[in-house]
Amino acid sequence: MQRIIDFIETELQILEAVWSYRIRSFVLLIAAFVVPSVVALVGLQMIATSPLLGLAQSMGALFPVLTLVLMLKLLSLAVHEYLKDRAAMLRF
Repeated sequence: MQRIIDFIETELQILEAVWSYRIRSFVLLIAAFVVPSVVALVGLQMIATSPLLGLAQSMGALFPVLTLVLMLKLLSLAVHEYLKDRAAMLRF
C-alpha cells in the first residue's frame, strides 16, 4: 500500500512539474505579443514628445523594426520552451 501511495505522489509531482513548464511557455507566448506592443507604444510616444527635432525622423522608422525583432525573439523563446515541455511530457 505504501508503494502505491509513493507512486501516486511521484506521479503528481511529475505532473505538477510539467504543468509549471507549460504555464511558463504560455506566459512567454502571451508576452511575445504584449511586451513588444507596449514597448512600441511607449517608445513611439517618447520619441514624438522628445525635444530633439531629428529624433522622431531618424528613430521613427527604426523603432517598429526593433519591436518586431523583440517579438520574434520572444516567440522563439516560447516555441523553445514549448518543445522542451512537450519532450518532458513524452519522456514521462
